[in-house]
Amino acid sequence: MITKDIDYVIDHFRIKSKAYSKYTMSSCHFHDSYELYYLNTGSRKYYINNQTYDIEAGSLVMIPPYILHKTIDTGIPHGRLLLSFRPEFLTIDQQAKLIEKTFSKRQIVSLNADMRSHVESIFNEMIDEATDQSAFFTARLQLLLTTLLIDVARYIEENESTISSKNMAKQRIYQVIDYLKTNYMKKISLEQLSKEFYISPYYLSRSFKKITGVTINKYIQHLRIIEGQRLLKETSEQISTISERLGYANVSAFDKQFKTYAGQSPKEYRQSSPKKSIL
Repeated sequence: MITKDIDYVIDHFRIKSKAYSKYTMSSCHFHDSYELYYLNTGSRKYYINNQTYDIEAGSLVMIPPYILHKTIDTGIPHGRLLLSFRPEFLTIDQQAKLIEKTFSKRQIVSLNADMRSHVESIFNEMIDEATDQSAFFTARLQLLLTTLLIDVARYIEENESTISSKNMAKQRIYQVIDYLKTNYMKKISLEQLSKEFYISPYYLSRSFKKITGVTINKYIQHLRIIEGQRLLKETSEQISTISERLGYANVSAFDKQFKTYAGQSPKEYRQSSPKKSIL
């Protein structure tokens, strides 16, 4: 665990550690240096080049120079450590190859317990060196950074197959989401999706909720109500016809579920502007 706050800068190197109760960057930015972002506690959303990632404590984010990025609050207090450097700070012969090895394959890595402890010990030693500034502390910082990059590069390489398989499984969940977006009006069961996408029902159910925040049934209901809102506002179709199009067994089932999510009946919604979208 990293417990000390610090903001130390020398030529071509900076280390900054701080805890926040709530914080969202106002806009995207980039640096002309390499950046390592370590989430010590809590959770964050990390936006990198038009894609947003959910990261948890123990995640290491590696940002090469001139890559647009920002972090977004999740409502959970968090602590993070930022380490930025330019290649000139490293003194080893193979610095370019080492940096490329560490930063080119993957931008976000979830560390296991042993690697997390190891990385945190290096960060803590860096903080101590920057704070105490004993003899040759700059050289020590260079050695610690070199060790960190080597060990992270090796960790990524050793765990590439595991990381890749996890990402493939996650991509399959996104395929399920895309499928639901175009087939929400049909009768869909967990067992059917499990067979269709070759995922165990337990993993599918658990992973789907982790990614979307809701169960599969809730997600389908959301999609149906959103489309129902659109049809009620943009068409003159009868409510019974809309209900049938959305896959409801009868109008009363549509009416009941619509009230639950939108706060008013389909008829009332059609006659007045909704106060807010349900998603």
